Amino acid sequence: MHTGWKRKRNPSEWKRNIAKNAKVKGYVDSKGKWKMDCFSRFTEEVTVNILRRVLDHSIKDEQDVFIQSVIEAYEINQRRPCRDEGSRANFE
Repeated sequence: MHTGWKRKRNPSEWKRNIAKNAKVKGYVDSKGKWKMDCFSRFTEEVTVNILRRVLDHSIKDEQDVFIQSVIEAYEINQRRPCRDEGSRANFE
């Protein structure tokens, strides 16, 4: 009895891998949409330069390391108290 041929694995065509690669290449964000609201403060030339420098790294971990190396951390000027902290803890 002939059962036929099994399909071979092709991970490059899996939906999750296509989405992951698109995200790494900078085509989409985690929800599948490209949002550039943060770039509204910069000129187009600066935006292209930033994106080019990030996307030069083809692996997501390399992109993260690069971004962490250029980010400056600032102290928080004012902390706001949370509204009604106990409401989430009490499920009664």
